[in-house]
Amino acid sequence: MGIVKQIMSVKHLLLIGGDSTTLEQLGQLPIRITYVTNDPSGLTASLHHTVRATHTTAPQSLLTQLLPLHRATPFSGVISFKEEWLELAAGIGELLNIPGNPVRPVILSRDKALFRQELRHSQLGNVPYQLINSATDLIRFQQRIDGPVILKPVKGAGSFGVRLIQPSALSTEAACNALLQDVEHEWMRGSTAQYIAEAFMPGKEFSIEALSKDGQHQIVTITERRIIAEDRFIGKGHIIPANLPASSIIRIHSAVIMMLNMIGQRFGASHTELKIHNNEIYIMETQTRTGGAQIWNLAEMTTGINLRQKAVCDLMDLSYEPASAVCKVAGVSYLHSNPGILEDIIDRDNLLRHDHIHEFQFKYNKGEYMKAIDDSLDRRGFVVVRGPDYPFVHQSLEKIDNNFEFVIRQPNEAYTR
Repeated sequence: MGIVKQIMSVKHLLLIGGDSTTLEQLGQLPIRITYVTNDPSGLTASLHHTVRATHTTAPQSLLTQLLPLHRATPFSGVISFKEEWLELAAGIGELLNIPGNPVRPVILSRDKALFRQELRHSQLGNVPYQLINSATDLIRFQQRIDGPVILKPVKGAGSFGVRLIQPSALSTEAACNALLQDVEHEWMRGSTAQYIAEAFMPGKEFSIEALSKDGQHQIVTITERRIIAEDRFIGKGHIIPANLPASSIIRIHSAVIMMLNMIGQRFGASHTELKIHNNEIYIMETQTRTGGAQIWNLAEMTTGINLRQKAVCDLMDLSYEPASAVCKVAGVSYLHSNPGILEDIIDRDNLLRHDHIHEFQFKYNKGEYMKAIDDSLDRRGFVVVRGPDYPFVHQSLEKIDNNFEFVIRQPNEAYTR
């Protein structure tokens, strides 16, 4: 981790939602932490307090539990790194009048329709889109753009519910209704429209990790996204930093900072996805949190900056010094397979023994059923690699993509290998 300079008085962080990795990283900082969670079991004693709540708890209701703690040891700031908890954290911050990201950027980033509407009034590249409430809306939009359509929930995150739809799949109203039902997600509840359709934009896809301190934005790194663009946009991996010319990097930095100012981002991390098509930058979406799927890990390996620690230090006005970078370039390959009961995983070329393998994880144990991969949480595991340059890491990931054989059988089928 980076070095945080000790201060005379220990500051008090209000952390809304989280996971074991976040708690472990923030537990290394010289701060007190009050943690709001729906499951306080198994937590470490280093936490100052734990408060039980869910992400659907009303801010005013949570406030009654937090006020006694705030009066005894005032909170220095509030933050969340979990998608479903972001709105609650922003609402509590405004009620307590403590440093934190305000409600506006959280709402604009989580609601893809509101975000697209905001982009229309800016100088940033936007894509044709339409709010969708029926099969008729979807058919008419596809006819207007005369090309493939991206359909997604108005509220959501990552690859949940995102579908690439070819015109031939929208031939009947029944087919459209089936697609809308397939995309439906619990986060859509309470949205002004259930779905949003966007024109599919070809081109390379990138994501940008940024940190904001009182409205000043620092671009930490640019990720090159390795996407399986079949119909569900489930990534097959990432490389940091992206292989881009200096001129493109400058333009991306400028576009992302303009967008963050547009939505009113004040504090914390942000993860922005964009495409470059015909030399134009198109922002696909942004979230006011760190990127998931090992992006935070690759960023720390190549910059020395732990995004969560740095975001908290910026919020609480603590000095932060990055650690030494582990490597110049890092990448991750996500593992995929057909559904079935896992019998074995074969590392054909013994790649996991190589020195450039930084970390690996298999999600399933032998004998467990692996469901079909519908979103990023269904992937079978990952392998992280490190290297001296982009070509080395890129070639290593390509080898990993084709290296592992998942031996599976279907239920009630005998294992014959």
